[in-house]
Amino acid sequence: MMQQKRIATWFIACALGFHCAAQTESEDGWPRLAACAVLSQAESEFAEAAALLEQAVRAAEESGERGLRLASLLNNLAASLKSVGRYSEAERLLKRALSICEDQAGMDGETAIGPLRNLALLYLDTGRYAQAEQVLRRTLATPAARRNPNQADVVRLHLHLGNTFYARGRFEEAEAEYGLVRTAWEMQSRSSNRDAADLMTCLAALRAQRGKLSEAGPYLEEAVRILEKTEGPAHWSLITPLSNLAVVNCRLKKPNVAEPLFERALRIAETSLGPTHPTVGRVLANYSAAMRMMKRKAEAETAAERAKSILDGSLRNGFLRHTVDVSDLRLKTK
Repeated sequence: MMQQKRIATWFIACALGFHCAAQTESEDGWPRLAACAVLSQAESEFAEAAALLEQAVRAAEESGERGLRLASLLNNLAASLKSVGRYSEAERLLKRALSICEDQAGMDGETAIGPLRNLALLYLDTGRYAQAEQVLRRTLATPAARRNPNQADVVRLHLHLGNTFYARGRFEEAEAEYGLVRTAWEMQSRSSNRDAADLMTCLAALRAQRGKLSEAGPYLEEAVRILEKTEGPAHWSLITPLSNLAVVNCRLKKPNVAEPLFERALRIAETSLGPTHPTVGRVLANYSAAMRMMKRKAEAETAAERAKSILDGSLRNGFLRHTVDVSDLRLKTK
């Protein structure tokens, strides 16, 4: 399955007429760079993708590109920067992309949905939930979204809105949004495997929040199985369900079961996102709490100190809060 996905991604790039080995300074050089970035993103090489897209943006601007193609490039670059924790830069680029969309096609067109969605996700990642909700509601209210309420990208907006409600403690509203998503995908039979795994992770968080830990675990185990099969055993999308499953097991007084899950989530996060990414800090913070439960005080303190250093670094970059995901189930430490 993974090999098939890589081949499909390569063919997409080639079908667009690009070849990564032939990066030139010619007029079509920036589309080649953008195609190479697509391949890097497919392999979870986000830093490499960001570097390629930064080159592509510079080349596009030098060639006189000012329209919607530039906005698309800026949106893709922002998504890669967000993935490696460069949130301030990503936010500036998304706002610039939105400005171009507004000038070129108006904010009611489909071209604005991508940058709006990514801006909402950035606000979610950085704990600015009220702003995330505002952007998501604005996106869902656009004529393009209202014309196609069952389109997969529009349905995912409801999933993100549910995550926003969950993060703000509005659990009934979150459950309603998740129910809407589930119904839409069941009726259409069109949800991707990633979509199903994301929804299961969110539903597990709701169950755990209500104290139904025995129901949360199976949802997360199924999410992990789906992602392992479709994305591979070391894909970044596994970080949240693995970490959350570890927390659930800790709450069930099974720290020995939780430990290998934390270690695996941490390995994936460090490899795919980098050792100082705030996600690494969040996983470490929970892992340190699990170590305390296992009476491993010295190791717990080391992990907690590293987590604090990473998260304090994120605070210095201007953000009040970072999470593994808004469906992250946090362990309380004493």
